Amino acid sequence: MKKPRAAKREMSIKSALEWAFGTEHAQLDFDELSPQGARPGMSTIWLMMLRGALGCQIDGGGSSRPASDAETIAIVLSTLPAALGGKPMAAAIAALARAGMEPDWDIDMTPRCVPCSWSYENQHGRYAGTVVVEKVEVAGKRGRQALFEVRACPVTYVPTAQQIAMVQRRYWDWRLALRHLRNELSLPGVLRHILLTQSLPEPSPWLIDPEKAA
Repeated sequence: MKKPRAAKREMSIKSALEWAFGTEHAQLDFDELSPQGARPGMSTIWLMMLRGALGCQIDGGGSSRPASDAETIAIVLSTLPAALGGKPMAAAIAALARAGMEPDWDIDMTPRCVPCSWSYENQHGRYAGTVVVEKVEVAGKRGRQALFEVRACPVTYVPTAQQIAMVQRRYWDWRLALRHLRNELSLPGVLRHILLTQSLPEPSPWLIDPEKAA
C-alpha cells in the first residue's frame, strides 16, 4: 500500500526565498549556468539537469546540501532576466532574503525644509550656516555711516523628489522580480514540497496608514 503523499507546504514567494537562503543557506552560482546566460525554458527536466550539473555547488558551505526546493529556488533566481535586473537584482534578492528584509522604503516621504549647512553646535543646539547676501550702509551713532551685512540661511528640501522616486522604484523593481519568480516557480513540477501562494508584498507600503494596519 502506497504511503499518502505529504501535503505541500504553502508559502508566499517572500517566505520561500527567506527559507531557501536564510534557513537552507542556498547560494547563487551564476558561473555554473549556461555561458550565454540563457535557459531553454522552465521545465522539470531542465531543473534536474541543472541540479546534476551543479552538484554541491549550490550549498551553504557546510557538509550537507540544502533541500531540493531550496536549490531549485536558487537556480531559478540565478536566471532572472536582464529586463528584471538580471544578476545584480538576483544577488540583492538573495541578500535581502537571507537577512529576512526587504528594500528600505521606510523613509519620511514628506520633504522637509532644512539648512544647507550648519555653522556650529553647542549645548544650546545647532546653528544654521548663513551667507552674506549683500552689504548696505546704515546710519550709525552720531550720523556715522556703518556697513551692515545682510545674511541669509540657504535651505534645501530633503528627501528630494528624486530620492523619494529612487527609493520607490527600487522597491517596485524588487516586487516585480518577486512576482516573476512566483510565476516561474509555480509552474507544474518545479517545486516538489512547496506550494506558492499568490501573496506578494504590498505594492506601496508607504501609503498604508500605520494605525489602520495595526
